[in-house]
Amino acid sequence: MPLLLRNSAYQTIRQRLLNRELRPGKRVSELALAKEMGISRAPVREAINQLASEGLVMQIPNAGTFVKRPNRIDIENLYQLRIWLEGEAAAETARRVSDRRLKQMHDALDAMQAVAHNHRDAGRRLLSGTLLFRHVTNDLAFHLALIRGCGNRMVSKLVGHHHMMSQVWCDLPEKHDLKNLARVYGEHARIYRAVQDGDAAAARHRMREHLMIACRNALQRYDWSQRQQAVEAVEELVWPETLREVVVQMEEGLDNEKTVAHTHPPEDYGSVPGN
Repeated sequence: MPLLLRNSAYQTIRQRLLNRELRPGKRVSELALAKEMGISRAPVREAINQLASEGLVMQIPNAGTFVKRPNRIDIENLYQLRIWLEGEAAAETARRVSDRRLKQMHDALDAMQAVAHNHRDAGRRLLSGTLLFRHVTNDLAFHLALIRGCGNRMVSKLVGHHHMMSQVWCDLPEKHDLKNLARVYGEHARIYRAVQDGDAAAARHRMREHLMIACRNALQRYDWSQRQQAVEAVEELVWPETLREVVVQMEEGLDNEKTVAHTHPPEDYGSVPGN
């Protein structure tokens, strides 16, 4: 029973990470999760320890557990590992491909194409909601079918874990419009054709190319996020000159009411920090 409870807690937290209910930097409350699941804290603690060993959460003494917030090097290293592992796995799958794996890959491709058609018919600019979930799920299904085709269970397990880290760590998900959906579908279709032809070199090249593009896009989103955070931090510290004068005068012991009454914020300054 304790093992079942630990596994249940692990799967619950893991799913919340994937669903982005627990985002990078957010605190993971052992007590709150235990109460919500109706179990003791022990299995939740064990599940959190496992997630920490997998690099998905961080345990900080006297502070608590937090979803890991990666830096740029973390993202680069993650994709480098995927490029190495999945490139070679794709080549090996091409050498020994089976009809079963080809069908799984083809079915995932068809499902990705169906999502793109549904999105086009909906007339919306960006993919979201159920369609986004279907796209991500089918993308993962394609990769897992291909990786499992290499016949190495350890590689399959590692790649599956790295896919999860990619989804959890990339705090800003890729913006999928029709153009982007067509690009992603085309990259997967080229990988599929190389595997179908038994061309190991082409399969390796196409997979590496696909993941290098994904890495570049992830790093661009990360850099954009960092710039936005820097701008927001600066804006929070910027006070209008009129308010700065009020503070100086208050510190000098002048009449506060008189100062405030004759001080007007500039018209283009929408709000005063702290209001």
